[in-house]
Amino acid sequence: MKQILERSFTKRCRWIWSFTNRQSNTVRYWLPQPIDTSTQDNITCHGVSSLLQQRWSFPHDLLWADVDPGDTITVSYEVDLYRLSWRGRSPSKEKKEVNILSPLSEKERDFYLRSTVMAPVNEDMRQKAMKLTAGAETEWEKIQKIYTHIVTHMNYQYPPKQRGASFMAETRRGDCGEFSLLFTSYCRSLGIPTRTLFGAWANEAGPHAWNEVYHEPFGWLPVDTSIANNVKKLHNRLLLPFQMGVNGSPNRHLGESEGNRIAFSVDANLALTPSFEEVTPPEDYPDFTFGVENFYYGFQTHDGTAPYLQPGYIQFNQAPEKMKLPDILGDSSIQENGIMGKLRLLKQSSFILFLLVLFTEIAARFISPMTFPPYVLSATGSFFLCLYVFASLLRREGNRILLSFLILVVTFFFIDQLVLLTGEI
Repeated sequence: MKQILERSFTKRCRWIWSFTNRQSNTVRYWLPQPIDTSTQDNITCHGVSSLLQQRWSFPHDLLWADVDPGDTITVSYEVDLYRLSWRGRSPSKEKKEVNILSPLSEKERDFYLRSTVMAPVNEDMRQKAMKLTAGAETEWEKIQKIYTHIVTHMNYQYPPKQRGASFMAETRRGDCGEFSLLFTSYCRSLGIPTRTLFGAWANEAGPHAWNEVYHEPFGWLPVDTSIANNVKKLHNRLLLPFQMGVNGSPNRHLGESEGNRIAFSVDANLALTPSFEEVTPPEDYPDFTFGVENFYYGFQTHDGTAPYLQPGYIQFNQAPEKMKLPDILGDSSIQENGIMGKLRLLKQSSFILFLLVLFTEIAARFISPMTFPPYVLSATGSFFLCLYVFASLLRREGNRILLSFLILVVTFFFIDQLVLLTGEI
């Protein structure tokens, strides 16, 4: 049986982002324009604020603006998202051209093999990568060993105390960004083109980072070591498929994707144009660890590059008065179009109504005498829970076997309560 990488459309989403300058002085903001990846394409721009200007760059075109106090910049894009899944034998055994994407140009290959501050390619990383891939005969086996090592031996921590692949390799603690940067660093150290993607979950706009690794004959393949690490734990294996729509198996995040994420930018340490004019940070301004210690976010860059763009990077000229995340990263909202958006609304509303009925039923048991049979609320609650499970199944969010079993149990209980209610009438 031939190995096939299936790519299927999941939904079309609209990403709306805005940034309001709440400081008392002008700030400069850079924002990348999203590009096609293995799991997103057909990107349509529906509006960009007149303040934003475009600069041509690689691999992204950049938008930038000098934003005066009180001014707001906005962008709006629509994106098609896709699910990727394997069918057939292991990709390491398939040598024919199957589902191949565009071959890498020399410029692209060099770019995705480069050493950066956040994902360094040096002798230390090369030695570590060679050690953990010992015995691997093919490139795909090396990728698998790196994936397995990170998923097995790293620990998820949010927020991390230090950011960057070097610190992740040393402390073995980090969030999705550090998991992805370390995977990039190890793969590049072995000559495997790899990039880190920064974006958000399409169903809740929560920030996320993951990878794409280039492997012929398939092209760019998605890799998510942090989700694979998280679903090793039983409670996350049950929770995250409902919350994020991801697969609950740790083995299903190498070359596969659920089609429920939008990538804002591709790779870390992207050059900023126009150039970033560094100024001395205030004495009491907090320092961070972004690839290097004592990094002053918003006042410094890594040799003219932003540590990463999620979705953008800001330049302060003086001590900021406001430092909450929206004051730095802006506000994102993601809307699902069509039937998927309606199913999302059905899922959310039915679960809220189920909880409301459940609390009402608990409160009603303390009311004496009750003015209605207790199973009226039980039947109503079962109905809303059944709708929630049904919507989850259609959206492919949650374990299918568990959902199917739950919907049968809930349906049986609902019919039982309905029979009792009918007998009372």
